Amino acid sequence: MAEPRDLLLIDIPGLDAADVRGASSDLSNLLALAGESFATMTPIASGFEHARQAAIATGLLPMHHGVVHSGQYVLRAPAFWQRAGVRAAYFGPSRMLQELADAALYMDGDNLVFKPAEQKAAYNRDAPRVDDFGDFDPVFIHFARRAMERGFRVVWLELVHLAVHQIVSIVAGRKRDKDVLRRVDAMVGEMLRAAGDRVVALFSSTTLHSAGTSLRIAEAGTRLPGDWRLLHVRCEDEQIPAVVKALEATGAYARVVHSGARGELGVDCDQAGSVVAELKPGWGFAPSSRPAACAAGPNSPPGDLPVVMARGLKLDKAAIGMCELAWMLEHALTGREYGDERA
Repeated sequence: MAEPRDLLLIDIPGLDAADVRGASSDLSNLLALAGESFATMTPIASGFEHARQAAIATGLLPMHHGVVHSGQYVLRAPAFWQRAGVRAAYFGPSRMLQELADAALYMDGDNLVFKPAEQKAAYNRDAPRVDDFGDFDPVFIHFARRAMERGFRVVWLELVHLAVHQIVSIVAGRKRDKDVLRRVDAMVGEMLRAAGDRVVALFSSTTLHSAGTSLRIAEAGTRLPGDWRLLHVRCEDEQIPAVVKALEATGAYARVVHSGARGELGVDCDQAGSVVAELKPGWGFAPSSRPAACAAGPNSPPGDLPVVMARGLKLDKAAIGMCELAWMLEHALTGREYGDERA
């Protein structure tokens, strides 16, 4: 048996293989981590983030861990740290993971909530102030560092800055801003320095790419209904407030589409977390293959695939499965060699 190691998991939704393979030298932290250990990650078929995060946490497919749609938050299988008998802390927007963790900071509407509540003051000391709703990543980083200092053997940090900005870029018809990746790289560097001798696994629980279930942008002269530019953005329920806030920067306003309004607006995707962004006058809409934001599936092009990079964890293959990552992390946590046995 090897020496048991503590873990830092950095989940960056929206990061894909093309970001890392095409990274410029100024993304030094991502490149250094990729140079140590890099693989693409084959996602499970389910397209929403809760199911993918549950697969990474448990090492099981949705039919076994029980999270099969985005309204479910309670797993019916233990996470790998629970099998190992250790405590875990989670910092990010996922309601499912905050239910699962022993300590968590998460968003509830406009507010940040910490559990256990009686310990919030100790974690909150010297925390950075949040002036822009939807940009909570610096606070999540602060609390994650505190959790490592306070003895949590597993710390899961989810940074949503990249995903939110990529959705906005897709809505606005722009390419991803390189400055966004540079900011993410700086966040990663801060956490790598804070991690000490922990095993660090950086991965993307989901990626964003062009999908077929969307709305086409058409000139108003085509006599389509309405005099607005509409786009359908798909995201997780807990990300909706941040996405709506971010869309305001484009001069848009956005609303969540519930089942009764889908047919009325022509939104052809019935996934939860549907946001319709209404941009500027002079545009109409119609169903087509215009890009919208959604999770990349198993048949996505190689550049769209999620990635996993690690420090202190050897990745022997060029591609691993999402479920496989959980078992690798559990074995690092317990000191057993990966492949010894299955729980």
